[in-house]
Amino acid sequence: MPFDTIHEGNLKDYLLSIPNLFPAGADLVIKEIGDGNINFVYHVQDQDSKQSAVVKQAKPYLRSSGKDRKLTTDRIRIESEVMALEGDFCPEQVPKIYHQDLDRSLFVMEDLSDHQIMRKGLIERNRYPYFPEHIGFFMAHTLYKTSDFALDAKLKKEMQARFMNPEMCEITEKLVFTVPYYDDGTTSYTPGAEEQGRALFDDEPLKYEVAALKESFLTKAQALIHGDLHTGSLFVTADSTKAIDQEFSFYGPMGFDVGAVIGNLVLNYAAQEYHSRNEQERNEYRTYLLETIRDVWLVFAREFTRLWEEDNQEITARAEGYKENYLDRLFKDSLGFAGCKMIRRIGRAQVEDFTSIADDNIRAKAERLALRLGKDIILQRHQFQSIEEAVELIEETTPRVS
Repeated sequence: MPFDTIHEGNLKDYLLSIPNLFPAGADLVIKEIGDGNINFVYHVQDQDSKQSAVVKQAKPYLRSSGKDRKLTTDRIRIESEVMALEGDFCPEQVPKIYHQDLDRSLFVMEDLSDHQIMRKGLIERNRYPYFPEHIGFFMAHTLYKTSDFALDAKLKKEMQARFMNPEMCEITEKLVFTVPYYDDGTTSYTPGAEEQGRALFDDEPLKYEVAALKESFLTKAQALIHGDLHTGSLFVTADSTKAIDQEFSFYGPMGFDVGAVIGNLVLNYAAQEYHSRNEQERNEYRTYLLETIRDVWLVFAREFTRLWEEDNQEITARAEGYKENYLDRLFKDSLGFAGCKMIRRIGRAQVEDFTSIADDNIRAKAERLALRLGKDIILQRHQFQSIEEAVELIEETTPRVS
């Protein structure tokens, strides 16, 4: 069965042919659940046993653009292999992979229907007390254990080659670091936020900093990064966190993952201008988000430091003061990438935090705040010595944006 003939109608027979996946003759109900721009995703459940799974398949084109926009199917190999590797490091934070079929560019994984996409949960003002511990642990282990500090030089370079991902990286390079700052006619802003958005095209100090961050993304192969670790790629419950959508993974700068998490939390902070209509409720939830941002970095830094001190294989990295310098640079990288991920989501590649805001005036105010915070975080990151200082910037800037 060629990969391009598998669809919702004949997926049942294919799945029943896989040994030990579902009971023989199972009455499978299949529903397409993918709402992304790139792949096809199906939820599958046996009506009798209620056993379930999720199937993800890549076609050789960008789904949202049709067959004219070619895209490698190797992304499904990268995604499933990275998930398996991350599952070895952090089994509680990654869905289990049940089956991989590279000939058909698909894999079958654990069903996370009992979890919620974190972006939706934050819009609903849910709280996740264990999230900082979970995501900080996940990032520290997946990044450190694929770096030069944990791997010998030969193995690390072999892994770099194994996870080369040029087509998916090109999407990030364009949408995160280029399009928001150069007017190509494709960017549009909510009325009321357009002046602030289009001002980015002429902001030379900001473009200078973004150019440096883009260079880092292009050249700094520190670790095997997730590459798209935003709140739409995290499934959560009150006591569980799972990372999905590793198709953008490659060897890149560690701060890109950390910054993606922080930046998306700040985006939701800005969007609470609408989602928390009561001022006291809004202030309380924003305080919770800022505490979460702070704790995400602190847990990550704590766990990364522990791994460094217990398991550093690179003798030169044991030089006095080097660990502290490395973490400081990683911290500032993370903030810079956080700002870039925020700005990228206002104007073109918008997210539900803002698209769900029905009142255009409130939405424009929330977007103005997100743009201001993204810009200020990028420009001022070099001055910060702690995550508390970054949080203070967010708190102090918020009332000044009207």
